[in-house]
Amino acid sequence: MRYAAIVYSHKNVDESKLYEYDIEDRMLNDYACEYVILRTCNRIELYIASENAEKDIKNILGALINDSVKYKKGEIYTGREMVKHLFSVASGLESMLIGENEILGQVRTIHDEYAKTKRAGSFLSPLLRSAINTGKKVRTETEIGKGKTGIYSLAVDYLRRYADKEIGIVGAGSEASRFLNGFSAGGKIGGKVFSRNPDNARKLAEKYSLDYGIFNEEEIKEYGVIFCAYKGKQKVTVDDKTLVVDISVPRIFSGKNVVYLEDLVKTSSSNKVKREGEAVKARYIVENAVDEFIRRN
Repeated sequence: MRYAAIVYSHKNVDESKLYEYDIEDRMLNDYACEYVILRTCNRIELYIASENAEKDIKNILGALINDSVKYKKGEIYTGREMVKHLFSVASGLESMLIGENEILGQVRTIHDEYAKTKRAGSFLSPLLRSAINTGKKVRTETEIGKGKTGIYSLAVDYLRRYADKEIGIVGAGSEASRFLNGFSAGGKIGGKVFSRNPDNARKLAEKYSLDYGIFNEEEIKEYGVIFCAYKGKQKVTVDDKTLVVDISVPRIFSGKNVVYLEDLVKTSSSNKVKREGEAVKARYIVENAVDEFIRRN
């Protein structure tokens, strides 16, 4: 088949260092292949399509390793196994939190973005659309996505008891927006949104009647409760009285009461057994979808 992938995820790389394995678009300039790069909190994955996909993916991995030996940790998937992996990712089966729903939207986003630039063309575009449809079917025909399966909903639950306090929101992207959407559902909240981009901070803050400003470490540390979903290299240490939920990659905050992405996953045990049972049904759907895609292509 024409498909192959290189995968770096929470399964083969330390989640806190995953950002070090980023694959930039410029690294693919010398290869005559379709490609998309999926970047999330717990995975960086390159998917390609070409007439010689298996050879091309090995050459790409070799070039990455020449750039830095750390890239040796990449797992290669080709042919049917690559298709199955992508369909499983879109279905939430490869996530830290089985069944989480955000990943389906992230797969849809990379399809749309790379289709516009023609990097996802006649081979990859149908594959990604099939993966998205499989992810939808899994969530419709099983209950794998029911309950608290999203990282943002777990963060909301974790901080809900502090809804009466002023909260510092570090970051103004989609992660912070989803968190605030859930956190504000219980009523009016107070606090401030911090971002390197003041316009993004303003737009998000105004939606929830919050203050806003640029990233300022000393001002941020004035808040006793903080949610962080920020892309940057800043490092902030907080005192023992400050509670932080930091889902950033790389991590921004450190301190006695800082909760990271993997900590949130560990707290989600109430629906774990049920989700694992639904995962069996989901994998059956994925296998059938993979067979159907291969038959048609």
